Amino acid sequence: MNEDIHVSVANELYKERHVMDFTSKVVIVTGVSSEIGVAIAKLLALHNAVLSLVDSDEDKLKEVAEFCAAAKGIIPLIVKADLTQDKSCEEVVHRTVGTFGRLDVLINCAGKIVYSSLFEENIDSFDELFINNLRVPFKLAHLSLPHLVKTKGNVVILRGAQKLARNGFLGYSIMNSAIEKFTQVAAVDVASTGVRVNSVCVALTNSLSNEVNIVDEDKQFVNQMIIDNHNVNVVQPEEVAKMIAFVASGLCPNVNGANIFLDGGANFKF
Repeated sequence: MNEDIHVSVANELYKERHVMDFTSKVVIVTGVSSEIGVAIAKLLALHNAVLSLVDSDEDKLKEVAEFCAAAKGIIPLIVKADLTQDKSCEEVVHRTVGTFGRLDVLINCAGKIVYSSLFEENIDSFDELFINNLRVPFKLAHLSLPHLVKTKGNVVILRGAQKLARNGFLGYSIMNSAIEKFTQVAAVDVASTGVRVNSVCVALTNSLSNEVNIVDEDKQFVNQMIIDNHNVNVVQPEEVAKMIAFVASGLCPNVNGANIFLDGGANFKF
């Protein structure tokens, strides 16, 4: 009898330490229309997460939500939102907490890649990058914080790995560097509350040029970048999803303020 108890306890400890389990955890995932966003939502659904799926593409939201509901029978909340608007960010958090009564994880996958160079007099491109890649993550984290404090939850931000000097990446590199510092300082800022803040930094994915967050005029630029680096650091969306889920799971609770790179060593090359 005692041996059976010991085996049972050991099994429970193994599950607790080694299995990503999001049972009863409420998770906001933004940018669900991208292939990385889809991969994250599907993986979390398979791990029993209660999902709040956010994007401006309602058809894609419904498609992903249908898969997630079928996975474990947990029906996600879908929120169609333009996150560049403050009221939409407020609606996302308000509806999520209003529907599920809590918030455990905020995963920010929404963002843009826009070609930018100092040779081009186009401040609009810079502003677009700033709003989508820096202001939106900041705003959502701020709005989510009171609820994350209650659950000792965490924030995970998906960002590009490109922060070093590369042609055409002026604004994008600036925003990635800013998110890197935001992750570090925000983690210190809220550490006393038990809330963690981390970012996962991704180089190229094999679906990058098909992502809806890349405007048509920039696709040629991105396609050439993929060709130039195809055999070096192209990442599968599913790999990104696994890393984000691991960071968000709390299996390693001391991972905090980290910028975790999935780039095949690309940042050492440029």
